Amino acid sequence: MEPHDWQLEYLRETRNAVSNKGRQIGASQAAAGLAIHSCRYWPNTNAVIVSPSLKQSTEITRKARVGLYALKERLIQDSASMLRLANGS
Repeated sequence: MEPHDWQLEYLRETRNAVSNKGRQIGASQAAAGLAIHSCRYWPNTNAVIVSPSLKQSTEITRKARVGLYALKERLIQDSASMLRLANGS
């Protein structure tokens, strides 16, 4: 999928980031993608995504899981709210 302009800016951010966006604009997908990238390329990294509800948090975890499976990444922990990669992230 081609990212929106705001997603490109978000994905290029190198500092900790807070995103306050409306619904159905791709913020969850961007957050999952950034977490996947950080965790795959920097071992023992913690990527924390905070959402207003458990439902939203588990949805982002699901998106990250789908992305990691597509990349054939081996998960050593896989639960509704936490994923752990073989590299310790």
